Amino acid sequence: MNRLRWCWFAFGLLLLAPARLAPARPRAQREEAQLERSVLDLTPFASKRGKAPLAQLEPVLAGDKVLVTSTLRLFAFEARTAELAWTAGPPGGWGQLEPRRLEDLLGALEPERLLVAPAAGERAAVAALQIPQGQAGEDWHGLEIQRALPERRLFAFELATGRALWNHAPPSDWDGRSGAIAQRMNVCASPLVVGARVFVPCTRDESSIDYHVACYELETGAKLWTTFVKRGQIERNMFGFQAREFAAAPLVAAGTRVLAQTGLGMVAALDVKSGRVLWKSDYAPIPLPKVKNYQHQPPLRPTVWRNAAPLVIGDVVLAAPLDCAELLALDLSSGKRLWTAAETTWKELAPGSRVSGFDRVIADADTLYLGGQDFTALPIVDWRAGPASGARWTRALGDVPPVAARRGGDALFVTHDSRVVELDLASGEIRRALATGVASGLLVTDESLFVLADGALRRIER
Repeated sequence: MNRLRWCWFAFGLLLLAPARLAPARPRAQREEAQLERSVLDLTPFASKRGKAPLAQLEPVLAGDKVLVTSTLRLFAFEARTAELAWTAGPPGGWGQLEPRRLEDLLGALEPERLLVAPAAGERAAVAALQIPQGQAGEDWHGLEIQRALPERRLFAFELATGRALWNHAPPSDWDGRSGAIAQRMNVCASPLVVGARVFVPCTRDESSIDYHVACYELETGAKLWTTFVKRGQIERNMFGFQAREFAAAPLVAAGTRVLAQTGLGMVAALDVKSGRVLWKSDYAPIPLPKVKNYQHQPPLRPTVWRNAAPLVIGDVVLAAPLDCAELLALDLSSGKRLWTAAETTWKELAPGSRVSGFDRVIADADTLYLGGQDFTALPIVDWRAGPASGARWTRALGDVPPVAARRGGDALFVTHDSRVVELDLASGEIRRALATGVASGLLVTDESLFVLADGALRRIER
């Protein structure tokens, strides 16, 4: 390792030292609080000022707090002021790692495919945090044999104070196989909290991706049920080892169902109370690329959509899986496919748009919004029938798709360059552009915008 890289990872060891809880600052110390926000540590997604991390780091409103996680730390801010209330993490053991091991674990992330968000109930906040254990990397004369893969587990904290409640971290001498199922399973997406329960997709297998959904008590972390849903594959190298980490979409609650968009050629619905699979709906995934001998970096499967949870509009589920080229509309009660739409459909409905740039889906009762390099609004008369007429409006924003786009009231808020652009939902006209710094996350509430940009969380009145 050259001197520059060694220094960077030595500095990373200092950053990963356990953080103390930071209480909310009184009004007299507001300047210090401003300084604290400016140095928010988002390792391993920290980036240079003016350049956003590739990962989607979504702020979440939880009562009078706004939560943000970096997968190493969980931050809580006062929703009224955006001042830092407390910080928790990283999990114990990171400070004892050798620089090479630290490099392996933090360098194995797939930020462009991750959607990172915490969750919360009335009194507890929970996040999937990366533990300092995991598969070790291995190479031979510069040829990668096996890549280090991150391992994440659930950690819960008291929402008001940040006090640790429980976690599923294995012991420091974990062998990678033993322990309770909560300790063995790798959390592969952000958690979902529904009432007194927390749900999360997780995997555990070396030869395939065995996708499970697990349900735990939010108060104690005790397991209520786990259900195997789907076995599939992702990119592997010539030796049969994973070429990248598996990043799944967050789960979604829909009445008595939990919807799982597996990213493995299937969307499924499970019963909230029992975990019983209610229905499964298969789709054709984008084929995995063939691996040629002695490729240092095996080819990766192309993607169309950004990682996102499915949407529920009435009795219709809209799914845009990471491994699928189409937008899928499914019946919520049965999983029956109602319609699909691919790039050729968007070319016909929005001929003036750069359809190859569409990578996200937003929807309301009567409109489908497709976003990316351009944003377009397609009127929907019947969600069970799909789009049938041309675009209501199309707005070009730039050559680089935004990290975040959120609907709020009669407006659509989109991160663009160093600004958040507010679009009128009815016309697509730009109402205003707010200078924020380059954003990596955006939360829209009735009163405010919360923008995670340049290592700080900003609150902007609407």
